[in-house]
Amino acid sequence: MIIPNIEALSLTELRYIAIKHKIDGAGQMDQSQLKEALYDYYEEFGELSLSDSSQFSPSSQMRFVNSLIDESDDLKIGDLPGVLDLPDIYSETSIHLLLKNPFWAHAYWSVCPSDMAKLTEGGSIVSFFLRVTMCEKDDKEEIDSFDIGVGLHDVSWNVNLPISGKTYYVSLHYEDNEGESGILCSSNRITTNAGYYYRNPHVLKQDEKKFELIFSSLITKGGVLVDSSPVHEIADNLDTKRGTV
Repeated sequence: MIIPNIEALSLTELRYIAIKHKIDGAGQMDQSQLKEALYDYYEEFGELSLSDSSQFSPSSQMRFVNSLIDESDDLKIGDLPGVLDLPDIYSETSIHLLLKNPFWAHAYWSVCPSDMAKLTEGGSIVSFFLRVTMCEKDDKEEIDSFDIGVGLHDVSWNVNLPISGKTYYVSLHYEDNEGESGILCSSNRITTNAGYYYRNPHVLKQDEKKFELIFSSLITKGGVLVDSSPVHEIADNLDTKRGTV
């Protein structure tokens, strides 16, 4: 069951959902009564508590959704006021990059149907790939890049950011069976922040207690460092600068 954000729904939407759930008297309830009835309904199934949605504030902005509650195929809400269906295809070729954490980002893109038709005209066989480019922080000069092969029908990908404290962007490229290649679009730039101890490894070298605080709980009984990207970076930086401090 997909739970709606009750606090952000209009009276019409609340009443629509309550009626679909066969809540008695839903057609005569006001907004506060409908909210209370829906909270009770979802709590009964262990799906929602009041605190789960208290972080949301009411909104009158237009919402774009495919389905508000998706319990059955006929439970669509595209006919409700202020709600529009998301298009399956957008009429532009673009790619966007969202930072998830210092080591991962989410890339999503769309290819305009007319652009796709041009790439495949004459029976050309086309493949796509993402190029992840790393730059120095706030600098356009490229340091390194790597490619990720993606399918023609893929629209998103989680991208590893190998070094924190750098600036990244991704670009969507094509290559056809005749060897012709090119770039379709490039994303916005995102910058990750390097942690304090990564930037100041000398602090850990000079303070045994801080060193133990960072590493003691992250070492297995066999002496192996657990899989933690930030700690691995700190350890590598300590080793790299071993002779400089």
